[in-house]
Amino acid sequence: KQQIKRDRQDLKRRDNNSQNKSRMRTLIKSVLTADSKKSADEHYADAVSFIDKMASKNIIHKNNAARQKSKITNHLNSLSKYLLIMPLIIRGFFYNTHLMRVTFFDSSR
Repeated sequence: KQQIKRDRQDLKRRDNNSQNKSRMRTLIKSVLTADSKKSADEHYADAVSFIDKMASKNIIHKNNAARQKSKITNHLNSLSKYLLIMPLIIRGFFYNTHLMRVTFFDSSR
């Protein structure tokens, strides 16, 4: 009799965990696909809060939570760097993201 109840509870928990993990992935994706700092900031706080909540409930491992938060934080910071370098791009400088440095773009070549 107890096993029947355990099976029922396990199915409910599995369904809830699946929905929560899906929501977490969606929140992370909304930060990573944001093209402006303002829109990314709006989603960032929700995503970090939800990731922490998932880790505290042991739905995801704490290292996984740290890795996901690091990923979206780095993306948010890269958007900030892009905004700082935007005036250089407009003036004819070329931003090489692979080398992470600014080089002058000569249009005569």
